[in-house]
Amino acid sequence: MTAAAALAVGALSSACTIPGQEPPKAAAVRADVRRGGVLTVATTAPNGLDPAAASDTAGKSISSLLCDTLVTVDPISGELRPGLAESWVVSDGGKSIQIKLGRKHVFSDGSRVESRVVVRSLARLANPATASHSASLMAPVLGYEAYRTAAENGDDRRSLFVGARVIEPYSLEIRLDHAQPEFVRTLADPATAPVQTAAADRDPRAFARAPVCSGPYALATPYEPGAHELRLRRSPRYAGGAQAVTDGGRGWADEVEFRVMPDAPAAYAAWQRGEVDIAAVPDEHVAEVRQNEAASLVSGANGQVEYIGLPAGEESPLRDTDLRQVLSAALDRKRIAHEVYGDSRLPATGFVPPAAGRAYRDSACSFAAPPNASGVKLPTTPIKLYFNDEFHHRALAESVAAQWRDKLGLAVEPVALNWDQFLQKATTGTGFDGAFRLSLTPPQPDPVAYVRPVAHSSATASTNLSRFTDLEVDAMLDEDVAKATDEGDRIIHVRRVEDKLCKLLPLVPVAFGQNHVLVRASRLGPARADGRLMSTDGRLLLRDMFIRP
Repeated sequence: MTAAAALAVGALSSACTIPGQEPPKAAAVRADVRRGGVLTVATTAPNGLDPAAASDTAGKSISSLLCDTLVTVDPISGELRPGLAESWVVSDGGKSIQIKLGRKHVFSDGSRVESRVVVRSLARLANPATASHSASLMAPVLGYEAYRTAAENGDDRRSLFVGARVIEPYSLEIRLDHAQPEFVRTLADPATAPVQTAAADRDPRAFARAPVCSGPYALATPYEPGAHELRLRRSPRYAGGAQAVTDGGRGWADEVEFRVMPDAPAAYAAWQRGEVDIAAVPDEHVAEVRQNEAASLVSGANGQVEYIGLPAGEESPLRDTDLRQVLSAALDRKRIAHEVYGDSRLPATGFVPPAAGRAYRDSACSFAAPPNASGVKLPTTPIKLYFNDEFHHRALAESVAAQWRDKLGLAVEPVALNWDQFLQKATTGTGFDGAFRLSLTPPQPDPVAYVRPVAHSSATASTNLSRFTDLEVDAMLDEDVAKATDEGDRIIHVRRVEDKLCKLLPLVPVAFGQNHVLVRASRLGPARADGRLMSTDGRLLLRDMFIRP
């Protein structure tokens, strides 16, 4: 194979169907699985059902049953699998993605899912008139900024979104303004799901209440904000094709009923009363649920990583690498997970969490003190520890301060700020003059998204709040990671970056976030042969559940 040919088929080859290769195998199904019945799910009110508008957990969960994406993510390995796209090829060093659509897919109104509609859907997501919180997902696409500027000035022709173009009725190309092989993962985000743009353009209000997509279910009646339930019924036109889940993603329940609750505690209470089969568990109740043998708790990493940042600037009292390793080694992460988060989160083991699939390593960082720990010079003046005062942040700051005081004899002053004050301190001037609390949850659990934003010098004062700069890390991210068009190679290079960060510690990973859901096991069973009900990135596998007889 020539170098050019290797490049043409290399990108994410484990995730796409290349002519002559065996396609990915569908998820194995249990022998006793059955179709039929109604799933009842407690949810908070969604902020939208249109894929482009749904930005909260509730909206994304519902729209994901209504609207398939071009590609899907294997819930165990994190590898990409076909969805509405049956294959794709990344070429030009990661600047071009050629997508071949399956010819069997139709929207819920019976019209076909063709490349022209997919291109229009991507442009619609990017269009400022759509007012999507997820529009920036399209930012790497060639012409994104020019298109948005033209649209804001009254010229919203979708043809101006030049990076997405039709090749043939069932094939299209997406061109990016820079090499980004991992962009394919963006096409698994629910916001990018193709929609019937003609219906959206004809009556935007009606479309928002009942999106026209290609998915296993459709709304029984249009959703009205303030309604107490949403009922989804099996779509007779759905052709399957979501290979990441069982039975091509068709779902085993005939109906899915979402009962809208005012908040998460109310949803939890509804499950306790036996009114619903599925409900999220608020963090403060996770410990008590784990002690209830009758409850069926399903937990999975949600992609969030909690850090204590250690500024790396020349004037920082925490810039010494050995000191940072000592500070990291002094933290008992299991104690933090228990005392601060009530065991609702996991002790961090590195920079890349379990949500990243096979890129995750159980012990990426040892968090051990340096060999010369006894000779490390500790600060003699009080260390400030900044945090925005909400959620569990105060408890985390106080726990870290107590551990550094008790184990190292350091004087630590927790400093509470509101979010605006925190952001101002982080992004202006020389940034933080002490340690700080930070969390990261990328839009997709791609391993690159866990290292580049916090470690590349180009992100200084935006997402790299420790002001960390290392020429070797920059080079690895810009050359090795950015130019790796094979997913396996990308993971190898990301791990090398993570190894470097584990030694230099611009941030100290403390905890990995988790989602916790109660599933009534007496009524519901896992359709998957492996028994999984939640993906590695914390998505409840509603399509992989069946109603017990």
